[in-house]
Amino acid sequence: MATIRTWTPPDLRSFSNTKVFRKYCALFSHPAWNRAVSILYAARSYEAGLEGSRILADLTERFKANLDPHQYERNLIRIALLELTCLDHLDRLAEYLEAWEGWRIRRLALFYKLSRRGDPRIMPFVLEETDASLVVHFLYLTWGRKRNVEGKIGLGNFKRHARQEDLTEEDLGLRLSRVT
Repeated sequence: MATIRTWTPPDLRSFSNTKVFRKYCALFSHPAWNRAVSILYAARSYEAGLEGSRILADLTERFKANLDPHQYERNLIRIALLELTCLDHLDRLAEYLEAWEGWRIRRLALFYKLSRRGDPRIMPFVLEETDASLVVHFLYLTWGRKRNVEGKIGLGNFKRHARQEDLTEEDLGLRLSRVT
Protein backbone atom coordinates (compact mmCIF):
# COMPACT_ATOMS: atom_id res chain seq x y z
CA MET A 1 0.00 0.00 0.00
CA ALA A 2 1.25 3.47 -0.86
CA THR A 3 0.62 6.59 1.18
CA ILE A 4 1.42 10.26 0.99
CA ARG A 5 3.17 11.69 4.03
CA THR A 6 1.26 14.45 5.78
CA TRP A 7 2.68 17.72 7.03
CA THR A 8 1.92 17.80 10.73
CA PRO A 9 1.76 20.69 13.22
CA PRO A 10 5.11 19.69 14.83
CA ASP A 11 6.69 20.14 11.38
CA LEU A 12 5.27 23.67 11.31
CA ARG A 13 6.63 24.51 14.76
CA SER A 14 10.17 23.96 13.46
CA PHE A 15 9.78 26.97 11.13
CA SER A 16 9.70 30.64 11.99
CA ASN A 17 6.33 32.37 11.64
CA THR A 18 7.62 34.16 8.53
CA LYS A 19 8.69 30.88 6.92
CA VAL A 20 5.34 29.26 7.68
CA PHE A 21 3.51 32.25 6.21
CA ARG A 22 5.64 32.10 3.04
CA LYS A 23 4.96 28.38 2.64
CA TYR A 24 1.27 28.99 3.33
CA CYS A 25 1.10 31.68 0.61
CA ALA A 26 3.06 29.51 -1.82
CA LEU A 27 0.61 26.64 -1.34
CA PHE A 28 -2.38 28.88 -2.10
CA SER A 29 -0.74 30.42 -5.15
CA HIS A 30 -1.65 29.34 -8.65
CA PRO A 31 -0.98 26.61 -9.78
CA ALA A 32 0.38 25.13 -6.52
CA TRP A 33 -3.04 24.69 -4.89
CA ASN A 34 -4.56 22.94 -7.91
CA ARG A 35 -1.55 20.67 -8.21
CA ALA A 36 -1.49 19.78 -4.49
CA VAL A 37 -5.20 18.97 -4.46
CA SER A 38 -4.89 16.96 -7.68
CA ILE A 39 -2.12 14.87 -6.13
CA LEU A 40 -4.17 14.27 -2.96
CA TYR A 41 -7.17 13.17 -4.98
CA ALA A 42 -5.17 11.02 -7.41
CA ALA A 43 -3.53 9.22 -4.48
CA ARG A 44 -6.86 8.98 -2.65
CA SER A 45 -5.10 10.53 0.34
CA TYR A 46 -8.33 11.80 1.83
CA GLU A 47 -7.27 11.35 5.48
CA ALA A 48 -4.17 13.45 4.79
CA GLY A 49 -6.29 15.97 2.92
CA LEU A 50 -8.75 16.20 5.78
CA GLU A 51 -5.98 16.69 8.32
CA GLY A 52 -4.37 19.24 6.03
CA SER A 53 -7.63 21.16 5.60
CA ARG A 54 -7.94 21.52 9.36
CA ILE A 55 -4.33 22.66 9.76
CA LEU A 56 -4.80 25.14 6.90
CA ALA A 57 -8.02 26.47 8.45
CA ASP A 58 -6.12 27.12 11.71
CA LEU A 59 -3.27 28.79 9.82
CA THR A 60 -5.72 30.92 7.85
CA GLU A 61 -7.19 32.26 11.08
CA ARG A 62 -3.69 32.76 12.49
CA PHE A 63 -2.62 34.75 9.41
CA LYS A 64 -5.90 36.61 8.88
CA ALA A 65 -4.33 39.99 9.69
CA ASN A 66 -1.64 39.37 7.05
CA LEU A 67 -4.12 38.52 4.27
CA ASP A 68 -6.30 40.91 2.33
CA PRO A 69 -10.02 40.14 2.85
CA HIS A 70 -10.46 38.67 -0.64
CA GLN A 71 -7.46 36.36 -0.20
CA TYR A 72 -8.68 35.30 3.26
CA GLU A 73 -12.14 34.39 1.92
CA ARG A 74 -10.75 32.66 -1.19
CA ASN A 75 -8.45 30.52 0.98
CA LEU A 76 -11.29 29.56 3.31
CA ILE A 77 -13.47 28.55 0.35
CA ARG A 78 -10.69 26.33 -0.99
CA ILE A 79 -10.16 24.80 2.45
CA ALA A 80 -13.88 24.18 2.89
CA LEU A 81 -14.18 22.48 -0.50
CA LEU A 82 -11.15 20.31 0.31
CA GLU A 83 -12.60 19.34 3.69
CA LEU A 84 -16.01 18.51 2.23
CA THR A 85 -14.52 16.48 -0.62
CA CYS A 86 -12.34 14.48 1.76
CA LEU A 87 -15.21 13.77 4.16
CA ASP A 88 -17.38 12.71 1.22
CA HIS A 89 -14.75 10.34 -0.19
CA LEU A 90 -14.09 8.91 3.27
CA ASP A 91 -17.85 8.19 3.51
CA ARG A 92 -18.04 10.17 6.75
CA LEU A 93 -21.45 11.43 5.80
CA ALA A 94 -22.69 12.75 9.13
CA GLU A 95 -19.43 14.69 9.52
CA TYR A 96 -19.87 15.97 5.96
CA LEU A 97 -23.29 17.40 6.80
CA GLU A 98 -22.03 18.87 10.06
CA ALA A 99 -19.10 20.53 8.28
CA TRP A 100 -21.40 21.75 5.49
CA GLU A 101 -23.70 23.41 8.03
CA GLY A 102 -20.68 24.89 9.82
CA TRP A 103 -19.44 26.47 6.60
CA ARG A 104 -22.98 27.63 5.71
CA ILE A 105 -22.96 29.92 8.76
CA ARG A 106 -19.90 31.76 7.46
CA ARG A 107 -20.36 34.49 4.88
CA LEU A 108 -18.08 33.32 2.07
CA ALA A 109 -19.23 34.63 -1.27
CA LEU A 110 -18.94 34.10 -4.98
CA PHE A 111 -20.25 36.59 -7.52
CA TYR A 112 -22.68 35.80 -10.33
CA LYS A 113 -24.24 37.84 -13.10
CA LEU A 114 -27.58 39.43 -12.35
CA SER A 115 -29.08 37.32 -15.13
CA ARG A 116 -28.97 34.37 -12.69
CA ARG A 117 -31.49 36.20 -10.45
CA GLY A 118 -34.42 34.07 -11.61
CA ASP A 119 -32.67 30.72 -11.14
CA PRO A 120 -34.55 28.94 -8.31
CA ARG A 121 -31.50 26.76 -7.54
CA ILE A 122 -29.36 29.76 -6.67
CA MET A 123 -31.93 31.78 -4.72
CA PRO A 124 -31.51 30.01 -1.32
CA PHE A 125 -27.83 30.92 -1.46
CA VAL A 126 -28.11 34.59 -2.44
CA LEU A 127 -26.54 36.72 0.28
CA GLU A 128 -27.23 40.06 -1.38
CA GLU A 129 -27.77 41.72 -4.70
CA THR A 130 -25.67 44.64 -5.89
CA ASP A 131 -26.12 46.82 -8.96
CA ALA A 132 -23.64 44.64 -10.82
CA SER A 133 -24.01 41.11 -9.44
CA LEU A 134 -25.55 38.54 -7.16
CA VAL A 135 -23.49 37.73 -4.09
CA VAL A 136 -23.96 33.99 -3.57
CA HIS A 137 -22.75 31.70 -0.79
CA PHE A 138 -20.04 29.40 -2.17
CA LEU A 139 -21.85 26.29 -0.90
CA TYR A 140 -24.21 26.76 -3.83
CA LEU A 141 -21.55 24.80 -5.73
CA THR A 142 -22.03 21.80 -3.41
CA TRP A 143 -25.82 21.83 -2.99
CA GLY A 144 -26.38 18.84 -5.29
CA ARG A 145 -23.72 16.77 -3.56
CA LYS A 146 -25.16 17.64 -0.13
CA ARG A 147 -28.56 16.37 -1.23
CA ASN A 148 -26.95 13.11 -2.42
CA VAL A 149 -25.17 12.71 0.94
CA GLU A 150 -28.45 13.27 2.78
CA GLY A 151 -30.02 10.56 0.62
CA LYS A 152 -27.18 8.13 1.33
CA ILE A 153 -27.57 8.56 5.07
CA GLY A 154 -31.15 7.32 4.80
CA LEU A 155 -30.04 4.21 2.89
CA GLY A 156 -27.47 2.89 5.34
CA ASN A 157 -26.26 0.44 2.68
CA PHE A 158 -24.73 2.44 -0.17
CA LYS A 159 -21.84 2.11 -2.58
CA ARG A 160 -18.74 3.34 -0.79
CA HIS A 161 -15.95 5.37 -2.39
CA ALA A 162 -12.72 3.60 -3.33
CA ARG A 163 -9.99 3.78 -0.70
CA GLN A 164 -6.30 4.56 -0.86
CA GLU A 165 -5.59 1.03 0.43
CA ASP A 166 -7.12 -0.30 -2.78
CA LEU A 167 -4.30 1.23 -4.83
CA THR A 168 -1.21 -0.80 -5.64
CA GLU A 169 2.17 0.95 -5.87
CA GLU A 170 1.83 0.67 -9.65
CA ASP A 171 -1.69 2.18 -9.64
CA LEU A 172 -0.53 5.03 -7.43
CA GLY A 173 2.49 5.72 -9.62
CA LEU A 174 0.30 5.79 -12.73
CA ARG A 175 -2.28 8.09 -11.13
CA LEU A 176 0.38 10.47 -9.85
CA SER A 177 2.20 10.54 -13.19
CA ARG A 178 -1.01 11.88 -14.77
CA VAL A 179 -1.07 14.93 -12.49
CA THR A 180 2.64 15.68 -12.05
